[in-house]
Amino acid sequence: MLSLRERRKGGTGSGMVLLKKKRIERNLTQKELAELSGVPQQNISAYESSGRIPRADALCALAAALGATMDELYRPDGDGRPDVDRMPED
Repeated sequence: MLSLRERRKGGTGSGMVLLKKKRIERNLTQKELAELSGVPQQNISAYESSGRIPRADALCALAAALGATMDELYRPDGDGRPDVDRMPED
């Protein structure tokens, strides 16, 4: 398992894989999701492709735009349970 520092540097953790899945299920492009959520499209791309972890406010905005919970989007250990203690604070 990658450390939080490794994930912030673009490690290959599976934490944000579900973001892309939810976005595609709702037939949204990254640009459309960016407009709905207020999160820059380049950030969404980084979350989906490099494993970069969003700040809590961005994760909340993305979840709201997708009609999902933050837990549904962020599962860092891939076991279906969120690891809230490892979410970034800033």
